[in-house]
Amino acid sequence: MLSPGARAKLSAAVESAAQSEPPRGARPGRIVFLDGMRGIASLLVVIFHLLWHPLSEVSPRAAAATVFGFHGVTIFFVVSGFAITQSLAGLWITPPTAGRFLLRRVCRLDPPYWASLVLVLAIGAAARVLLHQPAPEATVGASGFLAHVFYLQYFLDVPSLQDVYWTLAFEIQFYLVLVLLLAAHQRLAPVLERRLARGGEALAFAVVFAGPLAYSLLSLRGLVPTPRGACFQSWYVFFIGVAAQRLVARDDWRTFGLVLLASAASAGHGQITQVAIGFALLIALGHHRRKLGVWLSGRGWQLLGRISYSLYLVHAIVGGRFGNLLNRLFSPTPVGRVLTALASGVAAVAFAQLFWWAVERPSLALSRRISVRAAPEPAAAREGALTVAR
Repeated sequence: MLSPGARAKLSAAVESAAQSEPPRGARPGRIVFLDGMRGIASLLVVIFHLLWHPLSEVSPRAAAATVFGFHGVTIFFVVSGFAITQSLAGLWITPPTAGRFLLRRVCRLDPPYWASLVLVLAIGAAARVLLHQPAPEATVGASGFLAHVFYLQYFLDVPSLQDVYWTLAFEIQFYLVLVLLLAAHQRLAPVLERRLARGGEALAFAVVFAGPLAYSLLSLRGLVPTPRGACFQSWYVFFIGVAAQRLVARDDWRTFGLVLLASAASAGHGQITQVAIGFALLIALGHHRRKLGVWLSGRGWQLLGRISYSLYLVHAIVGGRFGNLLNRLFSPTPVGRVLTALASGVAAVAFAQLFWWAVERPSLALSRRISVRAAPEPAAAREGALTVAR
């Protein structure tokens, strides 16, 4: 028989597990709350791009509120830092494992991106021929299109086919930098663990990541040079997501707090920093209350999160062109243009669902066929890991 105290503890544990249990159908290892936040982030960007201009003719105050939708990108960067760090957790990073991981990301992200490039050109050509609308994308040329394929358009100062593509170019750089830094951390941590009584792993994390964080914050302030097209001014936002993952995985509140304080003090009080820190604190609260598997677990939020990448890729070209077509056909009043913008948003979401089914879903299936098997971990690293666990 269990004592009353033991029964109370067991009941509390069962209740806690039930609260944090992911909804039926959720994939193992996924954070339900972050999946839902992807959907919210994509919706914010859609509102910003499609509603700002028509609303400015009706209510400047309402239009100003839609500008906050830009911070859907901020949320995306934080979520990405968390998700990519989590996907690399438990892997001993070597050139082969890093290569397979990056190939898996390429198979996951690039086919939808490339399909969206073709879609931009196709819809632009149709608008030019049928509606006699200007098509700036036609001036990019074959070399410019090839630069887009490899995310080099910003390095080469090629006009972008879509405004949203700058974030994808940054994401690729984030992945490369993070893989290199995590590999360095894995090799330094066991060394410091053997030499220190405790805290060697956390110190190794600080030693490896403090420099890139400082460079990002200095770059943001214009105090150090930044190469054209490089991701460094936004790296600190992505790194806030890395620190949030470390908090959830290791309960490392100290590192999490220091990263947020350094970002707040050095990046200033701009909205991007405020949103990134606020979102990270929301993740911390969800972790503390064991709600990351409960918040935004509703089917609608999860469906929107599932198609968030597709929606992000196609909303401007599909929704924007569709809205232009409606305005051209009906010549609506300013209020009518707001309604056509809402209709174009609905059309963009519907098309994104089709795009997910036809393009993104097969890409996701292909990426899962690439096994990222962990390389044999050196004995010294295993000893260091055991020391950390203790």
